Amino acid sequence: MARFEHHVAVAWALGSGYAAFHAFQHQLPWQEAATAAVLCTVGGILPDVDSPGSRFAEFVFSTGALLGVLIGSHFLHLPLSEVSTLGSAIALFWMLRWGLRYLLSQLTTHRGMVHSLPAAAIWGMLVFLAFSGNALDLRLTMATAAVLGFLSHLVLDELFAFVDASGTRLAPKRSFGSVLKLWSSSPLATASTYGLVVLFLWLCWRSLP
Repeated sequence: MARFEHHVAVAWALGSGYAAFHAFQHQLPWQEAATAAVLCTVGGILPDVDSPGSRFAEFVFSTGALLGVLIGSHFLHLPLSEVSTLGSAIALFWMLRWGLRYLLSQLTTHRGMVHSLPAAAIWGMLVFLAFSGNALDLRLTMATAAVLGFLSHLVLDELFAFVDASGTRLAPKRSFGSVLKLWSSSPLATASTYGLVVLFLWLCWRSLP
């Protein structure tokens, strides 16, 4: 299996090349080109959010918990400058962080449907929706960058699973073929994933001008 560093390096290289192409060939502003490169890089490590020991998963859990605290304090008008409220916010942060970890561990398995082609489509559609209000070509550019990075992760995992050095013989590992897939052994996980695909397709269609 490819390591975290491999995924980051490949996705960043792809994202940089993609951004440079659009900057020079389609006059994409450098700020937007850099954003495309970042989205590609994030996509390149996003599938490992289902891995308990993933550094990116730790980042996602922490960021999600922090956003939860900030959003909650905004809507509840909590004065975070007060010591008692700050202590409650810290407690809420850790509750959310470990809650997210537990929820993900119950809903996913490593190299389950998070590592799949439908999941790549979902990531692309999320980015497409995130850029609502922008020109359609920019939204497609960003979504394509995101999917490109996600696919780089899947392809790299398959390449690392294809060969297994055993003396002088090379043979596919057991994990070969478990990433570039359209469904998993779990009917519930597969149905849930395709349910999200349909939902986000509808939302993307609704977001079109």
